Amino acid sequence: MLTGSICKWFPDRFFGFIRRDDGERDIFFHRRTVAAHDAEIVEGRRVSFEVIADFGDRDKAVAVRFLDKQV
Repeated sequence: MLTGSICKWFPDRFFGFIRRDDGERDIFFHRRTVAAHDAEIVEGRRVSFEVIADFGDRDKAVAVRFLDKQV
């Protein structure tokens, strides 16, 4: 399980990016991959996640779970 923080969130498009703690480039995630469907997604929230291969050479985060309490 990897960890990071939500660094960009586009609520009108239901996707964003996570800044990874391991220093790798920011990773894409979609709202439907967030485990707590009723939780508010805001920039700065700490998360854990898994990585799977997406189209081409890009990866995406799945199984996104919040590590902090709702802000």
